[in-house]
Formats: sequence, C-alpha cells, structure tokens
Amino acid sequence: MSESPAARVRELRAQVERANVRYYQEDSPEISDAEYDALVRELRELEAQHPELAKPDSPTRKVGGKRAEKFQPFKHPSPMRSLANAFAESDARRFFVRMRELAQTRSVQFSAEPKLDGVALNLLYVNGILQAAATRGDGETGEDVSNNAAVIPAIPQKLKPDSHSHPPPAKLEVRGEVVIATAHFAELNRKQAEIGAKIFANPRNAAAGALRQLDSQITASRPLSFFAYGIGVVEMPPGATFPRSHSAVCEWLQERGFALPEPRTVSVNEDDMLAYFENVRNNRADMPYELDGVVYKVDDFSLQEKIGYVSREPRFAVAHKFPSETAVTRIEGIDIQVGRTGAMTPVARLAPVGVGGVIVSNATLHNRGYIAEKDIRVGDYVVVRRAGDVIPRVESADFSRRPENARPYAFPPNCPFCGTKSEDDGELIRCPNAECPARLRARLRHFVSRPAMDLEGFGAVLVERLADSGKARRPADLFRLTRDDLLDMEKIADLSADNLLRALEAGRRTELARVIFGLGIRDVGESTARDLANFFGSHQRMRDAPLESFAFIRDIGRETAASVRHFFHAENGDADFAALRDAGVVWEERTFARGSRTRGLAEFLLTMANLKTTFPESEIRMIGGETPLRGVGKIAAQKLERCFGNLNALRSASAEEISAALGGGQGGVEVANRVRGFLADSHYAGVADFLADLGFAWTKEKAREDAGGLSGKVFVLTGTLSAMPRAEAKKKIEALGGKVTGSVSARTNYVVAGENPGSKLDAAKLHGARILDESAFAELLAQK
Repeated sequence: MSESPAARVRELRAQVERANVRYYQEDSPEISDAEYDALVRELRELEAQHPELAKPDSPTRKVGGKRAEKFQPFKHPSPMRSLANAFAESDARRFFVRMRELAQTRSVQFSAEPKLDGVALNLLYVNGILQAAATRGDGETGEDVSNNAAVIPAIPQKLKPDSHSHPPPAKLEVRGEVVIATAHFAELNRKQAEIGAKIFANPRNAAAGALRQLDSQITASRPLSFFAYGIGVVEMPPGATFPRSHSAVCEWLQERGFALPEPRTVSVNEDDMLAYFENVRNNRADMPYELDGVVYKVDDFSLQEKIGYVSREPRFAVAHKFPSETAVTRIEGIDIQVGRTGAMTPVARLAPVGVGGVIVSNATLHNRGYIAEKDIRVGDYVVVRRAGDVIPRVESADFSRRPENARPYAFPPNCPFCGTKSEDDGELIRCPNAECPARLRARLRHFVSRPAMDLEGFGAVLVERLADSGKARRPADLFRLTRDDLLDMEKIADLSADNLLRALEAGRRTELARVIFGLGIRDVGESTARDLANFFGSHQRMRDAPLESFAFIRDIGRETAASVRHFFHAENGDADFAALRDAGVVWEERTFARGSRTRGLAEFLLTMANLKTTFPESEIRMIGGETPLRGVGKIAAQKLERCFGNLNALRSASAEEISAALGGGQGGVEVANRVRGFLADSHYAGVADFLADLGFAWTKEKAREDAGGLSGKVFVLTGTLSAMPRAEAKKKIEALGGKVTGSVSARTNYVVAGENPGSKLDAAKLHGARILDESAFAELLAQK
C-alpha cells in the first residue's frame, strides 16, 4: 500500500526541519544542497496539490532555521527573505515571462550576479556608522554577531562618502554573504588536520562556524570575506536621494566601501541572462569563491514594489541553481597518504566518475573519525562532491547497495611507505619515523611553499621528483643543487634551470620565522613561528629552552612546547638548522641585552604559580611534593611586586620580609615559605636565569612603561594607515616583541587609528586602551 499524502508531508517536514537544524544551527549539514532542494520541492508540490495539508508553520513558509541560544536575538528592521529556485533553463524562462506579465510591460530590465555559497549577514548602519550585525535566523529574528562582524576586515565600520559627498542614510541595512575563499579553505583544513582539529565539510560551514564564535579573536583568525548583494531598510536625510535600481545600488555600495560579487550584468533580453549563466557556470572552477548558481532580479525598484512578495520570497527574484556537483560511484580501495608531521590521511580510490565537469578518481576521507561516523567501507557506492577547485570528498554511502562482504575499515598498523609501526595520538594515526620517505617529500613541499621559504618555481611535482631522484631529501639539499643537477631532471631546460638557481639564491637570505615554519614543526603555524622567533631570537635558544619558558609566550601551550622539544630532541631538528647554515642560508638572530625586555614581577610569579594549568603535573618539577608557588594568587603577586619592585630584590628578601609584605599571619608565613623555597630551587633559578639571558627583567609596572621595547603589549590596528602599510606596521610591532590582534579587549594596550577607524575607537575607550594616531604611533616606535 502506497504512503498517503498526509503521511508523506509529515515525513518531508520532519526531514526538512532536521536538515535546517543541522545546516543553520549546528553548521554540520548531513545531506547535500541538491537533496535538500529536492525535499523542499516535493513538499511544496504536495502542499499545492492538497491545500488542506498546508500549514502556517510549514518549513516551505519559513526562512532558514531557529535562532541558536548562545547569541542575543536581533530583530531585523525589515525581513530577510529567501529566494525561489530555478533548476532548469525552462524554469528560468518561465520566471522572465512571469515578470513581464506582472510588470505589465514587455521591456523589463533584469540584473544578474553570482550566487555565493556562504552565510547571509545583515548589517545595520546608522548615520553611516556600523551599529549591529545579525545572521538571517528565521528571517524575522537572527543572532546578534556584531562583535564578530567588527573583526572581519571586508566589512566597513564606517561608510565611505560617495563621489558627490552626499550624506549617508540615517538608517541603512546592507545584506550580504560571509564566505571563505576556496584556496583559504583548503589551507584552513590542512592546518586543522595537522593539529587533529575538526575538518570542515565545506567553506560555507567553516564561515558559519567562524561567524558564530563566542570569542571574536577566533573569528578574526579565520580568512573571512564579505560581499554585499542588496539592501533592506533605507532612511535618507531630508532632501537626499537614493538609487532606484538594483544595479545602481550595487555601484553605490561599491563607492561606500563594499565588495560585490563579480561579474554582474544587466539586460532586457532573457537570452543574455541565460548566456551569462552558462558563462559563470563554465568558469566556476576558476572563481575564487564557491558558487551555487546565479541570481536574476528585476532591476527597477518601482517594478519590484509592483510585483511584490509571497510569504517567504520576493516574486521579482530567483536563484538559477547550477546542476549538482555530486555523483555516485564505487569505492575500489582506501589508500593512505602521509604528511610532513606523520599524519596518515585516508583517501578513497574511486571508479572514475565525472563530477562538476572533471573526472574524479580519488576523494578525501579526512581522518579515522570521519570514516567511522559515515560508516564508509571499501565496495560501497558513495556520493562524491566536488565544488569549484576544492578537493573532492566522499559525503555519504548508500547502505542499501552495500556488498555483503564489506567490512569496517581498519587503519594499517604500519606506515605503508616505511613500514614503521604507526602511533595513535587520540585524534590522528601517525607515522613516527622522521626519515619516512613520504614525510620527507611532504616536508620539502611545505618548505618551498609561499608562506614558508617561498622558492619560486619549486612546485610540488618538481620537489617530489628531486626527492625521488635522491638529489634533495632534506631542505638544505635544495640549496646545494647545481645547474647540472637540474638539467639532469626531465623537462628542465637551460632557461628553467637558471630561473630555479636564481630563486634559490634569493631564498638564501630569509627570516628566522620563515625557517622555523618551513621546517614543518608539528603544531607550529605561521603566527606561532613568528612568536617563537621573536621570543627566543635564535633556534639554539629555542632548542635549549626549559619547558617552563614556553608558558611566557602568549597563546602557546603544552602541545606546541612538546612539539618543539620533540622536533629538536627526537627528530634531530638542530641538524636541519645547521645544514641550512652550511648550505649558505642566512637569517638574522637576535641577542637581548639584560633588562631590555620588561614584564611585571607579578606576571612572573603568577605564570609560575599557574604552571599546572599550562602543563600536566607530571611535567612540572615539584617542590616538597607541590607544584611551584601553589597558593600564590593575583593579589599576593601584586603585593610582592609593589613591595620589592623586581625579582632580584625578592630573591634577596628573607621569609620574614616576604611574609610582612603579604600582611603577615599564618597564611602570609606559609606563602612566604613557598616563595622562598621556589626562589632557592636550583631548577627554577635556572629558568629565571634563562629568561634573564633573553633580556627579561621582572619589575614594576611603572618601570615597565618607561623601558624600551613593546614586549607583552597588545595592539589593534584600525582604519586606513597612510604612513605605512598595515603589514609593515604589524611587522614593526612584532619585531619589538608586541602582538597585533583583530579586536579590542581588556588585554589591548594600544589602538592605532588611521583614517575612518570605525567602532573600534569606542571599544578602545570602553576598555581603557591608549589611542594613537599615526604620528603618535611613529613616535612610539622611534622611542623603542
């Protein structure tokens, strides 16, 4: 007996609602966009055939999903509606015909633009200043993500004046899409895999997760972009005018500082619109961002108002969706790739299938957890997705077609390239052999990459060929290559060899941070490599550093410290640095005069007291069976700083003097004895001496303000800097020991404000940060 329409409607509504929750609230969709669209289409058709089954709360009449509970609600001044979909050329042609009928004219101008696959965001500007930002939510009420929007560089904090110097609108809603470029997404997932963190399913999910962080510094660390695609409420000052067509508004938004999707076009001819669609579709793989279609709109606002809306959609616009970039094929095997840190990544070997215009024979399976969660097995028929130039991935298995002999996949117990027994670190399976040929090849690929040594011309294929030929197994070997070595390689002629040698010569002069990052230390990304280089000044000091010294580097924890120590002491990393020196690679190393880098004595005491929160107890040297300085809190540390002024004076003080500084009593005596025991311990005295050799003097706040250097100072750069590029300003701050972050917080010391600084100035005043214009900033740098 076939399923009744009512039962099918209930089932479809449940499936769509579940998909909405997974997509909009959990950023973890479990079905493809094409599957979701098919469910909604079937539900809409059934409701049209059986009006008695159509309910006001049906997902066909709502936009998106419910607002998540971790953000404050934000009611949009005007609703954020969704778009109807056209899946075939005939659907699009019906839209154009219908628009001319509703407009009651044969001459309707249409606009067309790419439909970015990202996260919808509504920006509210009051008198040209960004006041709030919110997600779509259910279309009426979204989530207030204003703090996170403030740290996305592509979102203007203040509208630029237009070419006629017209005043900004008294109120303006700008609608747009938050996205991550496909190239940045691939790099983000690579870094996530390196540290065993969550692998994002697609750029849209990664963007949604970044936008909905409770910590805006995490948002700032993600490569987010914003593209405007329209407006909501507009309230102009008396006597001012506003553009009256969508295409004119796009130009106006660009003048005001927004990026818009490209390319765009306008025409009264529907064949022009469809030719535009085919052009965008054919060039989709070359687009920097993921697209899932194009959007057609009636261009004239007066005609838009005449044509109007339905419950959840404007009648005057439609999304012409690209054909699905998924295909079904069979997994013929699962192979293992080994990265530079030994991470073993499973890759599905597929029966070749066309996906998104290319033939795909391999697709990533991410990691062991992904395979287990999806229950993917050799022999399964699977859905494979390829979007743009993102690596193809296996999305799901068709259990109904599973062969009877299919078994759960088990990782090989040994590395398939070197035979070494693999290790399980809880998140990833790794090959621990630093000499594994697969790891060596991956290390070379990483070493020559742009963020590392940036050796132009040394692509992945060439580097692997050099490694396989034995001409370059380790990074230093590249700098020993001769012209004859290169000419021996297939497809390298005289001119190519000369260009490669010039690239190597240019790469011989570099920075310590690039070398640290390039050598591929596990858990050490670009930013961490800079922090390590600035803190230690040389790779020898980084190699010899006591574990406790890493606790004084902000944002570096146990995992990074352990990885650095493992690199030097288990993987013979010192030999890589020495070999690069011997091969003529030069980088500047810093020495630090004693007392040249100052931090508070209270910070020193608290950091040592809190070692247990930074490192496991088993890694901390105990004093009398206790962690060092147990019980010394912020108030006690500040009292000792005020009383003794610096670490040397505290070292010379007696237990009685320390107790008196703490206020005496039994508690003061106990803490004083612990402080004296700590200061007398030879191991911790060695830690203090090591830090002194790095220039650190632990002293009072007043002395610290007067001292040179910017060690420990946190900066935020905002607005347009005309005296020097932001990248250069950031480099100068970091060279003096400071740190640049994307958002203002209680930890921010300075906000450097250029032209059109935006809302960060208000945040600076709220948190008491010192505000510097460009002149004052230059003076501060000169003093340090």
